[in-house]
Amino acid sequence: MIREFALEPRLVGTWTEDQARYYRSQFSMDGGRVVSRWPAQWRNDVLDAFNESEYAGSTRRRTQLKLLLRKLKRRMIDRSDAERKPGTNVDWLASALREHERCPFRAIVAGSNPGGHAAVLLHDDIDDDPLWQVTRGVVVDRRAEAMADAIASTLRLSKRIVLVDPYFRPKRSENLEVLESFCERMSRSRPGLPPEQLTILTDFSRNRGTHEYFRDACKEKLPRRVPEGLRVVVRRLERKNGRDQMHNRYVLTELCGIQFGAGLDTGDAGATDDITLLSEQQYRHRWKQYAQEPPSDFDLVGTPVELMGMRKIGGGPR
Repeated sequence: MIREFALEPRLVGTWTEDQARYYRSQFSMDGGRVVSRWPAQWRNDVLDAFNESEYAGSTRRRTQLKLLLRKLKRRMIDRSDAERKPGTNVDWLASALREHERCPFRAIVAGSNPGGHAAVLLHDDIDDDPLWQVTRGVVVDRRAEAMADAIASTLRLSKRIVLVDPYFRPKRSENLEVLESFCERMSRSRPGLPPEQLTILTDFSRNRGTHEYFRDACKEKLPRRVPEGLRVVVRRLERKNGRDQMHNRYVLTELCGIQFGAGLDTGDAGATDDITLLSEQQYRHRWKQYAQEPPSDFDLVGTPVELMGMRKIGGGPR
């Protein structure tokens, strides 16, 4: 649901005020788009382009540009393996297309497209191009592969992934199939480093097993579904008095939040689910509730279960 775009530094450095205002709204959590920090010196290239432009003498325009860059930086995608190239127009676009072949962007936004490449978007045509569109809600089959495919772009771009499911059970195949499919998507074709951590949050209930039983079940079943080397933390939460209940299911990352209406598990044949990208206001509320340290509405029950994945992507034991 979240889409990554490469932005030509020279283009950003010379945006008009109206263009800057438009893209500021589009590259936001509500807009569903993020900017690639590519090449590594992207910000400096933008400022160099501004300094060479007709706007260089405007203090107001310089301040606006720095505020824009500061906002974009909060959710930028690092491409640690990308090549470093100078910021000239021709060199940048040529190397952007090579990087697109290595690990695709959603699209490349540039000031010109002399080769007529389908992945390059120009400002005048951008609103009508399918590559610019972002899907905020979708109906999917409650099959693990379909559910994972629907949020694959978010999983592969995120560093920290938090799964919230009050009914998660480490021995239920319905949960394990979805977990494995999510892990596949978050590990393949990543533009940068592997994810830092996967956190699973579920509701505590005394009739769902002791802490020892739950811990042993997690350590027995989860490592074989999780990519080798990925750190997993499983926490059981209990509602604080007078606070919200754990009911809806979410995938929360540092980039966005996604709600699953039915659950993070597979369903019967023919069953479907609504998957929705949260607004920024919704996201901030749910992140505070569940993912911040400590969560605002819940108490941690028992000691978190920590483990490391052992499954090699593309195969391995189950």
